[in-house]
Amino acid sequence: MKKLLLSIMGILSFFVFANFALNKKLKIVNYRYHHENIKTPVKIVVLTDLHNNLYGKKQEELIKPIKEINPDLILLVGDLFEVNNGTENTRYLLEWVGANYPSYFVTGNHEYYTKEVNTLKNIVESYQIQVLDGKVDLLEIGDTQLQIGGIDDGKHSSNYPYQLRQLSESYDSTLDSYNILLSHRPEIFNDFKDLPIDLILSGHAHGGQVRIPFILNGLFAPDQGFFPKYAGGEYHLGDRQLVVSRGLIFQNQLPRIFNRPELVTIVLGE
Repeated sequence: MKKLLLSIMGILSFFVFANFALNKKLKIVNYRYHHENIKTPVKIVVLTDLHNNLYGKKQEELIKPIKEINPDLILLVGDLFEVNNGTENTRYLLEWVGANYPSYFVTGNHEYYTKEVNTLKNIVESYQIQVLDGKVDLLEIGDTQLQIGGIDDGKHSSNYPYQLRQLSESYDSTLDSYNILLSHRPEIFNDFKDLPIDLILSGHAHGGQVRIPFILNGLFAPDQGFFPKYAGGEYHLGDRQLVVSRGLIFQNQLPRIFNRPELVTIVLGE
């Protein structure tokens, strides 16, 4: 009888552990930053690493929480598409985003893996979403001026060095603005040390795939290896911030452990 009870307890413990460890329910993660140039508060949603995954019929389960957040703009930070996996699921999201919010997109490595990166950029632009590949755009929300720049994937774009120079010439230092940079890869933030930016937004690391709450922030991330420093979360780099989203992908060859897909929101205020 004792062995049976221990066996039952062991089985129940395993299922409880698996339920928490392998939970794929979308998590909303919030960050808030203050800056003297933010005259009107700004609410941002960051989407990255969708990899053409599908959240309910036509992305309804992803669209619903974004509607509830009601952001001022949406920033898409690469790897929305997936090689050999079509574009339909991603298109559902892009169509809705572009029709409802000011929005900007940069490529990730998986857009390059498809070998059709220019076609994918055209698809994104067809939904009225601005592609930032070495460009900076000025967006005014109330009395706040935002300069939003973006750069193609730093490892696979042959234009990366040129785009980096282009960015350095495009941010207007005479404006009382808050400056944001979209870069899919977090580990290359030192490339941007000379840019007049306040906030870098990235993805790519998938939260380090395996996490142990309060102990291990990530086990492995591409291009960072084991125990990545920039697996997910916020990092203070002097007077600027780096936010690394753990991404939206939930169907992958490797399981996410204690590492739910996440929707990042950022509120900027005075």
